[in-house]
Amino acid sequence: MLFARAGERTRAVLRSADEGRCAAAVLAGLGVALMPRSLLRPGMAAAGIREVALDRRVVMTWRPQVDAELVTILRDAAQSATRDLRLDFAR
Repeated sequence: MLFARAGERTRAVLRSADEGRCAAAVLAGLGVALMPRSLLRPGMAAAGIREVALDRRVVMTWRPQVDAELVTILRDAAQSATRDLRLDFAR
């Protein structure tokens, strides 16, 4: 990755899919985290990373008893949505 190419070695103190837990670790002074700006909390600072393309996947799920036509409409709308740069963190 970018750090390795620069000759830097990173040390992970926490790996978690729970963004709240990661934010708490940052606020406790344990290090930094790569996360969308939408998850910033008071006391956290943000810095942009220009040379790294980060992707994020948002998953839709639904209960079996949900109306199939509604699911189709929502799925089609999500798949055909025009690119909104404000939502890049969620793509």
